[in-house]
Amino acid sequence: MKDFKYWWSQGMTWEAYNVMFEELIQQGKTTGSDQSEEMVAYTKLNGHRMKRVEKTFKIDIYLHDLLIDPNTKPLKLLVISEPWCGDASQSVPAIAEIARLYPEKIDLKIILRDTDTELIDQFLTNKGRAIPIFLFLDGHFNLLGHWGPRPKEAQAQVMELKALYVSHEEMVENLMVWYAKDKSQSIQNELVELIKGFNN
Repeated sequence: MKDFKYWWSQGMTWEAYNVMFEELIQQGKTTGSDQSEEMVAYTKLNGHRMKRVEKTFKIDIYLHDLLIDPNTKPLKLLVISEPWCGDASQSVPAIAEIARLYPEKIDLKIILRDTDTELIDQFLTNKGRAIPIFLFLDGHFNLLGHWGPRPKEAQAQVMELKALYVSHEEMVENLMVWYAKDKSQSIQNELVELIKGFNN
């Protein structure tokens, strides 16, 4: 089994991910083998969602205080994602903005889920390859913990809607409304608790 140092070496920067994303949209394509109109449309829509998150993102004061604390240890953050994923379009630009603001504390790389599924298969959600998954590593590439595929409240909503046999389209619509109202606050709150735990 490949170690996390290997996976880190395979990751791309946020800037490279964005370049790839824009090229896919311009070419009318997406990542992976499923190049259906639906998946291509998701990718294009997610490009708009990512830009909206980047424009509206505001750092939480508690997360800010934690990340400027000299006692908070630096982290390597490896994100498993794909451009067609709606949840990733909300969470990945938020964590990328945090990494941009605090580069001395968070070093970010992104790896595509389906390039090599050995990695995602170690972090299944209810036996599925749900993304995004954030892998928190120390300076020696040891796994400290992971997060994903979505904030706890959003995940609870998804499970509730699935239990009601709501259509996939309606579930996604409800989820995107939740993200728009939340404005990345939940993910920041959960990051505070995770990072505090890593430093204990």
